[in-house]
Amino acid sequence: MSRDASWAENFLESPRTVWVMSAVILCLFALTNLPWELDDYDQGQQAFTSFEMIKEGHWFFQRTAHDKIAQKPPVVGWASAAVFAVTRSWDIAWRLPSFLAALVLAGILFRSANPAYGAAAALIALGAFGLNLLSVRLATLVRTDMPLALVIFLLGLLIWQKIRARESWQRRERWEIFALLTASMFIKGPIVFAFLLPGIVLFQWLAVKRSGATAWCGWWPWVGSLGLFSLWVICGINFVPGFYEQALRVVLPQRTLENSRAISPDNARCPLAGLLELGRCDRDVAGSFETRRSHLPSCAATLPAARRTDRRRFSN
Repeated sequence: MSRDASWAENFLESPRTVWVMSAVILCLFALTNLPWELDDYDQGQQAFTSFEMIKEGHWFFQRTAHDKIAQKPPVVGWASAAVFAVTRSWDIAWRLPSFLAALVLAGILFRSANPAYGAAAALIALGAFGLNLLSVRLATLVRTDMPLALVIFLLGLLIWQKIRARESWQRRERWEIFALLTASMFIKGPIVFAFLLPGIVLFQWLAVKRSGATAWCGWWPWVGSLGLFSLWVICGINFVPGFYEQALRVVLPQRTLENSRAISPDNARCPLAGLLELGRCDRDVAGSFETRRSHLPSCAATLPAARRTDRRRFSN
């Protein structure tokens, strides 16, 4: 029995096993969604935002192919636009941000778990994330879920490190929290509050007196990031026709109500199940959409024609 345990430990801690696992995960991330298609409304909507940035110069507020206000902030669209400026390929530009976010998340997860819990535990954590069916699916989808997952993971990692070290928060660390919160705000709005604040409040209530550690970095990183996002929303209300009616009065209440399902205990079975549920909510709120390249083909050259067609249908 001890010999079997020793063999398993040596296998899990072997650098060769780590490299083989990493190679398998890399291949799964890169190949799972081939052939690349914009096969649902949310992917087409996200793809069109970066396309409109490049073609029409709308860098802060975009519209969908249905000539409606884009529902999500522009950070991931900026990343896609930057990648397109280098590669001149829309397929790469749309999918590389999520792909890189998945790789960075996997790498940081392994490197953080290794010194804390050992090589075997780090490999298991890497496999739990990288071999997760939702992770490999989201890694090259034209969506904001994987970049958001990376930012939330980094926020949680900073908080966990402070709790583990039982140290007080320093100014540099508060600025790091502020930067990550701001990034999450401009990826998918204040949904990050729902992911992090309940756990922080519960820890402060139950554990802070016994452990002496604190998960709370102070008010100003949270308020400051929300203030910047609110400034973007105010600019949209004042300068973008239809922003208030489409993005706030209709979409925001519906998404807030439906997103609560994404953070329910039913989704605890998978680390990214809640994020996938958010995607399902996006498509439900958006309404009916003809799938399989009917409105926004993956070929960027056909996007202007798709928009003109949808505008005529919308006006009718």
